[in-house]
Amino acid sequence: MDISTERSSTGMTIRPAGRLDITTADRFAATLDEFFAGEPCDLSLDLEDLIYISSIGLRLILTAWKRSHAAGTSMTLRNLRPEVKNVFDLAGFTDFLRIE
Repeated sequence: MDISTERSSTGMTIRPAGRLDITTADRFAATLDEFFAGEPCDLSLDLEDLIYISSIGLRLILTAWKRSHAAGTSMTLRNLRPEVKNVFDLAGFTDFLRIE
């Protein structure tokens, strides 16, 4: 998995590419930990290049949402592929996550 980040004046965008599963979860978790260790700001997860997400990936995104909420910031998911959005729908995440 490749992960790119981009900081702007309003927040940070994290773009994972490839598969978010047990073999790549540690790297994604480390990127999120680094983000949350910094100054609180809004988080955007651009999932355009994410082709697969497993339950561990869902757990990491749920944890990121909870951490953002606790910090008083927002988290938005952007550009979900239909097959990835379907996983979020089935898990019930689309009921509370902000998806654009």
